[in-house]
Amino acid sequence: MPVFNAYVDGFNLYMGALKGRPELKWLDLVAFCQAARPDMQLGKIYFFTAAISEKYPGDDAPRRQEKYLRVLKSQGIEIVKGKFQKNKRWLPLYSVARRQVIEPILPSWLGITQLAINSSARAARPYQPKVRIIEFKEKGSDVNLGSYLLRDAFTADISGALVVTGDSDLVTPVLFAGQFGLDVKVLVPHREHGSNHLRTCASSLDYVHKSLLVSCQLQKTYVAPNGRHIVCPPEWT
Repeated sequence: MPVFNAYVDGFNLYMGALKGRPELKWLDLVAFCQAARPDMQLGKIYFFTAAISEKYPGDDAPRRQEKYLRVLKSQGIEIVKGKFQKNKRWLPLYSVARRQVIEPILPSWLGITQLAINSSARAARPYQPKVRIIEFKEKGSDVNLGSYLLRDAFTADISGALVVTGDSDLVTPVLFAGQFGLDVKVLVPHREHGSNHLRTCASSLDYVHKSLLVSCQLQKTYVAPNGRHIVCPPEWT
């Protein structure tokens, strides 16, 4: 049976298919990738991500991520890390209605908050009023994924690839890998993210369905090959 390697954009998978679904985050990535390409035999999996940091004191998300990455490493999955970059930016408001731009919703206080936004909007014309935001962006994962895909297309003894992403920035490496002879299937975590562009260059394209995620869950207590027990975070049960 022909062999394929899998290239998983971890942040894209999380944002498109796992965010807001904590019960599905303890994902068996080996079973997931093999089920997504039953026509070929799974070779190597590469998981592209970045280490997250605490957003507030006591934030347990970094420890949950680290625990899950330990599981992936024990399964023989190669973790390729980029980085998160924290930026402060001024951006125009989407709307001047306070319920559409502030979360959690501030109390009305006789409409003072809305009056202040309206005043800012009048002063800012013809430009929209702006708000300063903190933005966390993952850097490097798309470049890393494209580089690993092309490296394997040129040098690895494989017939196909599974690329799990909705990032249209990967159109060119997917296209080149296909031109070099790889059968590249793209699995998009969310229907609204990137599928139109990626469809034009992939051998085939599908979406991550909830039923696939449900059927590919790890045991709540994962037993690593070395006998170590890794327990699913309680927030994910």
